[in-house]
Amino acid sequence: MSYEDVLRGLFLDDATPSGRLEPDQIRSTIAQTPVSEIVYFLQKHQDELSDVSAKNIPQFSNIDEVDKVLSIIIDSGLDKVDFLLIGSYLKQDRAKDMAYRKYGENHYKLCAQLGFVLNPPQFQATRNGYAYHRENDKALKMIWFAKMILHVPIVQQAIFKVMKDDTPFSIREYMGVFLSANCQAKCNTFEK
Repeated sequence: MSYEDVLRGLFLDDATPSGRLEPDQIRSTIAQTPVSEIVYFLQKHQDELSDVSAKNIPQFSNIDEVDKVLSIIIDSGLDKVDFLLIGSYLKQDRAKDMAYRKYGENHYKLCAQLGFVLNPPQFQATRNGYAYHRENDKALKMIWFAKMILHVPIVQQAIFKVMKDDTPFSIREYMGVFLSANCQAKCNTFEK
């Protein structure tokens, strides 16, 4: 499989998400590909990228939950996984089912946006997710995570906007175009 095919499998939504890729191909591509090359690849294939919408803007409270979501999906042995189950495993406090469901949904969808799991209603890890989850080198895992952030549509569009305009840019203002007033108020609350 060519280098370009590996990048397609990792970063383009029209491709089967890392479906035909082997863990070693994924690992070596992530380790050896500079961010600038990934951005160039994405820029070259802009017409194949997802548009930004309220549905694909990450909403999460803890990025450390990514590994825990992958553990639930890959290691738990559970047949029936849903947002409620994920949320109850992640947020082990006394909360209502709706809170668990939303917490699980937000963190599962973050994993999907990073290319580590399939989009709901399927609850399954991609080969990229398996490879990432099995990686023992913590430094490489941090780099891997950072590079997979480039899979998130709002991050892609923000980078393209900055590259095109070369002017100061506020991701908060850009996100505000897509988020409801209620969601924007919640975002403001977290910053204080």
